[in-house]
Amino acid sequence: MVVYLAHWFAKRGTKVRGLWTGTIPFLVIVVPYVALVFKEPDLGTTMVIGLTGFVMFFLAGANFAHVAAMVVLAVGALIAAGLRGYQVDRIQAWINPWAYPDTIGFHTIQGLMALGLGGILGAGLGESRLAGGLFLPNASNDYIFAIIG
Repeated sequence: MVVYLAHWFAKRGTKVRGLWTGTIPFLVIVVPYVALVFKEPDLGTTMVIGLTGFVMFFLAGANFAHVAAMVVLAVGALIAAGLRGYQVDRIQAWINPWAYPDTIGFHTIQGLMALGLGGILGAGLGESRLAGGLFLPNASNDYIFAIIG
């Protein structure tokens, strides 16, 4: 989708600012991708694909009012489509992981603690330990940002 959109925006040029020459065709291209991934259900990937498309559209020179309206409509569509219970729980845990310290907020808290314990200069390569001397879980993939930080 990224490669196709880049080519499409390059061919479209300044016409991307128009409603019928830019915004509507963009939605026809991106909405099926986003809708199919949301149907799986995979909220994280849905958001990554949607945000990537919106950022590309904005950077291609889209009308800011159209982009803002699409963001508002996307949030409304997300609410109208209905999130499943576990998706709502994950969003709540993302907003306040300390409300779920032993369950779905555990890993988020561990990543935040690792960042905080590293201080301004960090602990050094391979020294990312949490309180109690434990190493950060999933250090090579999920928490690479916390390890580098």
